[in-house]
Parts: sequence; C-alpha cells; structure tokens
Amino acid sequence: MISEWYECVFNKISAIALPIALADIYKFRKDELIDTKPIKSFSSSCALISSLLTKADDTASIYQQFYETPVINNSRDFYISEKSNYINGSTVLNYMRKVCSTLEVEEHRMKLILEPQSYQKFTFAIENVLIKDEQQFIEFGFPEILDTYVINDIRLAYFLLSRFPDSLLGIQTIFQNKVKETGISELESLPRDKDGSVEPAVFVEKIFEIHERFNNILLNSFSYDPIFIKALDCACRDFINHNSICSSSSAKVSELLTKYTDLLLKKGSKIADESQLESKLDQSITVLKYIEDRDAFQDFYRRNLARRLVNDQSSSFNSEQSMISKLKEICGFDFTNKLTRMFNDMEMNNDLNSKFRDYSNSNRSIDFSAKILNTAAWPLSYSKPSLVLPKNLSTVIDSYTQFYNSRHQGRVLNWLWQYSKLDIKFNMPQKGNKPSPSYVFTVSTSQYAILSLFDSASSDIISFSEISKSTGLSNPSIESSLAIFSKVKLIKVINFSSDGITPVPSDITISALSSFMLNNEFSSKRLKINLNVPMKSETKKESIEALKYIQEDHNMAIQAAIVRVMKTQRSLNHSILVTEVINQLKSRFNPKILDIKKAIDSLLDREFIERDSNKSDIYNYVA
Repeated sequence: MISEWYECVFNKISAIALPIALADIYKFRKDELIDTKPIKSFSSSCALISSLLTKADDTASIYQQFYETPVINNSRDFYISEKSNYINGSTVLNYMRKVCSTLEVEEHRMKLILEPQSYQKFTFAIENVLIKDEQQFIEFGFPEILDTYVINDIRLAYFLLSRFPDSLLGIQTIFQNKVKETGISELESLPRDKDGSVEPAVFVEKIFEIHERFNNILLNSFSYDPIFIKALDCACRDFINHNSICSSSSAKVSELLTKYTDLLLKKGSKIADESQLESKLDQSITVLKYIEDRDAFQDFYRRNLARRLVNDQSSSFNSEQSMISKLKEICGFDFTNKLTRMFNDMEMNNDLNSKFRDYSNSNRSIDFSAKILNTAAWPLSYSKPSLVLPKNLSTVIDSYTQFYNSRHQGRVLNWLWQYSKLDIKFNMPQKGNKPSPSYVFTVSTSQYAILSLFDSASSDIISFSEISKSTGLSNPSIESSLAIFSKVKLIKVINFSSDGITPVPSDITISALSSFMLNNEFSSKRLKINLNVPMKSETKKESIEALKYIQEDHNMAIQAAIVRVMKTQRSLNHSILVTEVINQLKSRFNPKILDIKKAIDSLLDREFIERDSNKSDIYNYVA
C-alpha cells in the first residue's frame, strides 16, 4: 500500500513541492519572512516514507533523493555564488567574521528545514565552500592578523580552519616562522656593550617575554593544540640557539643563562621577595628547556655555584635547593647529585671549622676557617702554587694542616689560594686630634701578600721587582692586584722620568718598572670595601677558558660516540655514521658536522677505524 502511494502520489507531489521548498529556503537566506512549517513538513514526510518502506535501499535513498541532497546541493551553490560578495573589498579578518556569523545562522536554520540525520552533511558542505575552498585566502591574511596579537582574531582563524585538521598546517607554519623571526629580530636589537656583549638579565628576560607572548596565543587562541605546541617549541629552540648574540659559540646562550641565574641566587640580588625569585628561576628553567648545549649549561652552572659557595655569596640555601630540584627534571640526577655533594661538603666544613677553633683557641692570631672540598665534586682547577705566604698566614695554615692530618690520615690538602680571601683592617695615620679612620678590606690571598709588604718594608716605596721576588706571583697577577688598588686610590703608582731618577706620580700606567707607595690620604664613605673583584679582562679570560674546556669535552664525547657506534656496527657508511652520532649526543648537545668530520679524521689517524679498501665512504672498526 505504501509502495503504491509512494509511486503514484508522492513522486508527483514531490516534483511540485521540492522547487517551492528550495525557493522558500533561498528567500529565507535573503532575510525574507517565510513560513518554514511547510518546508519542515515536506522534509518530515520524506523521512517518514523512508522509515515506512521495508526495502533497505529505499530507506536509505528516498529522503536523500527527494530532499536532503537537493537542499544541500542548493545550499552549496548558493554560497559558492554568495562568498564572492564576502571577499570582494573585504579583509581576511572581516571575511572570517562573516563566515563565522553565516555558520551560526545556518546552524539555526538547518533545524527548521532538515532532519537531524542531515545536520552534519549540511554543515560540512557549507564549511567546505566557505572555509576549505578559501584556505589559501585565509592563510594569505593570517600573518597580518598574527602581527596584531589580538587573541580573539587569531582564535577565529584557528576556530574555522580546525574544522579540517589538515588545513591547520598552513597557519602552523606561519605561526612558527613568526615566533622565530620575532625572536631573532628582538634579540638582535638588544643594547650591546662596546665589546658586543649583552647583559645576561636583558637577554634571558627578553627570551622569556617573547616565549610568554606567543605561549599566550598558544593557550588562548590555539587551545594548546599539539601541532602549535610543537611549532612554538621548534621556533624557540631555533631563535634561542641561533641568533647574532650566540653566533660565536653554541655554548654562549648557556653562559648567559647561568650568569643570569647566578645574579638571581647571589647575595646582593635586587629581588628580595621569595615568590618573585621563584618566578624568575622558573623563567630560567623555561629557557633552559630550549637550549641545545645542555653540557655547557651544566659546566657553567657548577662553576658559578662553586664560586657562590666558596665566597659565601649564596643569598639563600632554600633558593639554591629549589633551583637544584627544578634542574633535576631537565638535567637528570647525575648532574644534580654533583651539586648536592657540593652542599654536603659545605655542611661538613662548619663542623670541622668549629673543632679547629677549639683546637687553636690558645695560640690563634688570625680568625681562620677553611673549606675542604672533594676534588671529584668541585669544578675548581688546581695548579702548584708559586705564592709565598706572609709569615702570620703560613703559621696558621701549617696549624690547620696539622689539625686536619691528625683526623684524616692519608688525605692530601691542596690549597687553592686563587679562591681564598681575607678581611684585613687598615688603620689610617692620625691627623691632629681627630681619631684615625679604620677600614676593612676584603682581599684575595695574593692581594694580601702584596699589601703585607707595605707593613714590613724598610721603605715607604716598593718596586714591582720587590713585590715579584717577595710574593712569587706572576707579573700579570701582580699587575691585576695593583690595578685594583690604584683604581680605588689605596696606593700611588710611581713611574720615573726619562732620566730614571726623578719619580713621576701616576695612576695610569703600571709596568714592571713601576714603584708603589700607600696613599696615606685614602678616604672612602664606605668603611668596608671589597677589593677581591676580578678585572673585566680576567672575567673574559675565564669565560674563554671555560668555552675552550667545553669544546674539548664535546670533541671527546664525539669521538667516544663514534667508537661506540663503530664497535657495534663494525662497518658503516659515512652519512649513516654521522646520523647515529648526532642521535646519540643530541640530548646533551648538537654536534656540528664539521666537528664530527674532524673526530673521524682523528680516529682514522690513530687507527681506531679505517676506510674500506673498496669504498672510500665506508668505515671499518679496527678491533
């Protein structure tokens, strides 16, 4: 019965009803007032007949054939024509806003003219026309939208294109390039010193500011979509490690970051609030995650921590421990365990010094404390000292050595004078009835050795050669100390005129021919003055030496990786060997192709590996 009615009646009625329904839907889209009930009734009738017919094929096709497909095709054709009005004379942003508005209207409209099973197909058809087909148009205008940093506008592009996951790749690439270009450009524009260097705090905080700017977009515009997380990470890694500031060395960014953390954790830091300090340390960890040369960071960090602990410059034990906990996640247990051992040494020293004070209380002339450091845990260099200690200092050193050896037989103490310091009291000559001022100078051991000569010398004037002979210090070391004394006007530099007899006071030039005398007119507003500060040239020299050490360590690591790979594979092609070495080392640092080639040449020369006699690009392991 239903089949006959369908064939005899429905076909004829639908041929009349469908064009009317399509015409009314067109008017509906043109904002004309229409009655949607007849349209919905026709849609429901088609669906009802499909459900009543028993044949599966009919059930699937009647509603689609007589209503769903014509309506969807008609809607698609309408927007193919209509979208030209959206685009012409419009910006990409306005186009996207119009599309978004249209989709909202159509979502409401489809419920008045279609059955629920058609909603997805209907929406998909319109989205294809307005979004997928105009993907290139949207991508073309996206960089300009991204430049504005307006979260809602950027989110609109993501909201539309995310309906087609593969359509996000275009704006993902644009976003990644934007982050990289912004990072390189803004780091390039940072203020520089005369030697081209940049302040560590300025460098690190600019990196974090750039990261946070785009991370805000990632969170609020891209809903933390994994492909955009990857884009931000890749871009940050690129601009942080490869920029004009760090072009001289792959370890430069590590050096600047560790200098920044050193400033945060050292006494005298301008950040007094603990929560603010924690926030700054978290920022440094964020930057560290993107650094390729983690080995360099670890080396610099250990060196700086060692200085803070040895010089009693650490501002807070809790902050130091907090930073170690943060580093454990990125650098691993082996690294942070070395840092923890350094702290353990410091705690043990407190007890040892307390016992020494009791031991030497009766005959102690100097308030003395020592820091006994385990050689394996501390990155401090030792060389046999040439320094001749002043008598009063050598006496107490001998006493401590005797005390220590009595408790730790078999151990050898190597004194690192370059890391030692003293507080000395300096009394000015009295003038008239006024009491003479006293100053406390913090000096290095070598500086003390020089100053003590002015106390014991038979003359007020001491020559450079006398200082050299009495202290055993090298000329550069003497010049460095005297330059600091001269800078604060603690001493007067005396150079002689061309006749070699007439003295010419000078505070400019220090040479091996100079002589020196204490400045009895010295005065300062500060009663405690730190003279144990490295000259800028010395700091730079230390930095160069550290970078050289790191490069040598990298070279050894590359050679070790090559040997490991070749020992396992026995025979390997050059390009495959290079790839394997990079994969083994990339968690520590990114080895350069040139460095790998040099390491291969070195191993060939030392016959760890050899070239294949038939193919020059094949290497064989030599057992």
